[in-house]
Amino acid sequence: MTLLVPLSLHESEHFAAQVRDFAARTHARIVLLHVVPRPAAPPMTLGEGGLGFDATVYGLYDPAIRADIERAETSAFHSYTDAHFPDAADRWLREGDPASVILDEARNGAIDVIVMGHRHQGMLDRFLSGSTARAIFENADCPVLVVPTLTPSDRG
Repeated sequence: MTLLVPLSLHESEHFAAQVRDFAARTHARIVLLHVVPRPAAPPMTLGEGGLGFDATVYGLYDPAIRADIERAETSAFHSYTDAHFPDAADRWLREGDPASVILDEARNGAIDVIVMGHRHQGMLDRFLSGSTARAIFENADCPVLVVPTLTPSDRG
């Protein structure tokens, strides 16, 4: 069995321990996935007379900054996964719309179960209100296992 574990990199050690335990009990491989949303380069309308460009739309983009962000995201992903999931079978870092990428990777990667963290213990409505979580829950072709990210003492 193969588990796909989408990560925001903010999941607790409690969550990681539960996923590792579930994988050990079911003899499953763990595939970790972190999706970085595509950076938006919003166009800037200069308008008439604005720097003499007459209502032309230009996008602002600095490739050096994007490269720095990609390196930082890659470093954070590897640091987190090394610390919390040292025995993971695969570690995938992708870019795009998180829900779409998670669903595509689940379909294309022969995934048996998607394991997602959930911060709001006991409130399925809150889980379903997130657009990424909702899209995965409603559109996944495989089972979705929701694991609380907080310990009982953290919930108060």
